[in-house]
Amino acid sequence: MHRRQGVKQERGERRSARQERKAAKREHIEQAKTSALAQHQPAAAAASTSRPSSPYVPSLGLLFRIFSLIRITAALSAPMQDCDEVFNYWEPLHMLQFGTGKQTWEYAPQFALRSYAFLKIYQALAWLLHVGAGFGSKTQVFYAIRIAQGLACAGCEAVFVRSIAEQVDRRIAMYTAVALFGLAGMYHQGVALLPSSFAMCVGMLGSAAAMGRKGRWVPRVAGALAAFVVASAVGWPYAAVVAVPFGLEQLADAVGSGVRQGARRLAVLLGLALGFLAALLLAMYVVDSHYYGRLVVAVWNQIAYNVLRRGGGDSTLYGTEPWYFYLQNGLLNGNVVMLLALAALPLWAMHYF
Repeated sequence: MHRRQGVKQERGERRSARQERKAAKREHIEQAKTSALAQHQPAAAAASTSRPSSPYVPSLGLLFRIFSLIRITAALSAPMQDCDEVFNYWEPLHMLQFGTGKQTWEYAPQFALRSYAFLKIYQALAWLLHVGAGFGSKTQVFYAIRIAQGLACAGCEAVFVRSIAEQVDRRIAMYTAVALFGLAGMYHQGVALLPSSFAMCVGMLGSAAAMGRKGRWVPRVAGALAAFVVASAVGWPYAAVVAVPFGLEQLADAVGSGVRQGARRLAVLLGLALGFLAALLLAMYVVDSHYYGRLVVAVWNQIAYNVLRRGGGDSTLYGTEPWYFYLQNGLLNGNVVMLLALAALPLWAMHYF
């Protein structure tokens, strides 16, 4: 009996000793952790203060909502700045949708300088609003088209800014966003029914695709080329100048990748560009020939008349401006942003060259 009690007492003492050792070990581990954390915190704080924080850039959705608010306000309040918007685009659009409208000389069959293919995009939208959505009043259709233009422009701007943030620099993206928020020219151009506005929006999508560095090379450059070709062929042919930096970049990459690889890249680029252009011109040829009653490529007629001066074309017909007109216009529509952009050119050259 006494022996059993002694064994039990001995086991209890051993159990208590084990528990005390475990408790002491846990306490030692906690003390070590606390000491290590105390030593790490000053270093982490110093690192956080020495490392510059990344500038904040709104998400794609938030950018779209901010731009949409500005563009919808413009759609409801901004006046039309260009008589061409009224007589060369709203009038023929009214004729396509409602059957009546005034015709300017640019739409006369002997000149055929304006493409109906561009207007067919907006006629489809007008039809959806008037017939599909039941907007009975022409005033309702008018403002709904302007709002739709503003939303499309807002989407293109948001994609453009986010691409700059992800592919170039977040700080530059914020500068770009703030500039787009307040530019007087963007306020009017974002909702204008003009080929130049269409080319501007599609050109932003092309520039966003051109800045991309992720994914396979062919799909990426194909998206950029498609956007630039649409902006130039369907929109405004002179907007092709926006694609020049992309073309120079691709040429430099091709030269730096070796003779065989570079030749293959240039062949792919040329093939894609010509393929997109041929497909678009064929579609526009069919549409314009139908409405003009003869075989017509309106975008070529416009270039031939205004640039090559064929068919009696003369750039002095409506007056010309001196060489510094673009500087004046840029200061009027871009104000301080124009000055900063010009100042950035020598800084850019100093940094890269």
